[in-house]
Amino acid sequence: SKKQFWRTYEYLGDIYAEKGEHPKAKTTYLKAVLTNDPDDMKVNLIYKLGELFEQTDPETATKHYRYYKQLMDRNGWTIRGDKKTKTDSLPENQTVSKKTLKSLWDELYMQTATVYNGSVQKIMTNSGFIIYEDQTGTKQIYYSNRDVKGKEILSEGDSVDFCVESSFDRKKNKASTKATHICRK
Repeated sequence: SKKQFWRTYEYLGDIYAEKGEHPKAKTTYLKAVLTNDPDDMKVNLIYKLGELFEQTDPETATKHYRYYKQLMDRNGWTIRGDKKTKTDSLPENQTVSKKTLKSLWDELYMQTATVYNGSVQKIMTNSGFIIYEDQTGTKQIYYSNRDVKGKEILSEGDSVDFCVESSFDRKKNKASTKATHICRK
């Protein structure tokens, strides 16, 4: 079966939320929702994001509730309990596009994550390497083209902003890091 890494992030976000660590919960939920898995699979996660934003950003919360309702309606799934009460109070005939939310998720994630700057050093068919500096010196980090925002085509020497996330190098069979949320400067 297909690995669903987003679900691990969701569970971790649930733990942070239960402990009252809402900023960590938001960041972790955002990581989960930004994976490439279909949003239909993440419908409850989208609702949870709405709940987290309700106190601090009601407009963003409403966008999440609307999108949750759209996904549920599109799939013919029944909304029950408090979720039904919440979604029934939304104004009729207002939709939120996945593109709008994806852009918002990217923006929100970048506000909470550590962002590095580097330059593209080497390009391969579907990936490449970025060289950058951190507190320990000069480093080289792998990236995949699917982690480039807007699916831009990068060239060697391009200056980029990116986040660093834990990964696993299957060829070397060990833990590693990779660049994500890459955008050309």
